[in-house]
Amino acid sequence: WVKQTFGDCLIVNCVNGNGNLLRDSDTQVGYSLSWHEGKICVILSDGYPQNKTIVYSKNTPSDNMWHHIAFTWSYYLEQKQQGEVAIYIDGRYQDCIVEGKSNALIIQGRSKMTGIFTGELNNLKTNLKIGQRINNENNTYRDFEIAEVRLWNVART
Repeated sequence: WVKQTFGDCLIVNCVNGNGNLLRDSDTQVGYSLSWHEGKICVILSDGYPQNKTIVYSKNTPSDNMWHHIAFTWSYYLEQKQQGEVAIYIDGRYQDCIVEGKSNALIIQGRSKMTGIFTGELNNLKTNLKIGQRINNENNTYRDFEIAEVRLWNVART
């Protein structure tokens, strides 16, 4: 659950080393969920630039209210199948803008974009960071509240 008033913030960030997928090189390994430039943003990277996937929500609430922000990534390790990356706001699947591999879905008669991440994050050995500043500038203003973070090994919507 996130309440945003103003500014950008990494909601959750899990990147090897002290990396930040929004500002660092394409060789970083990890994932992040952020409020960036007025959009919800999900990035997954396995350290290979051709596999990096960035997914932005087209619509993001701006009402200073609590919202349930979530993303899913369905990778099937046993079958080595590509995984779909989707963003949900308050339980609703969001149409997205995708940098990287994508797929178009028809939902309720409308075409919506979803990201595809084909890399693996099996060797990710780092701490999960919650509510981190996006850049290192001391003058970065942001106003966020984060009430709850949950991680699951299955997609829940």
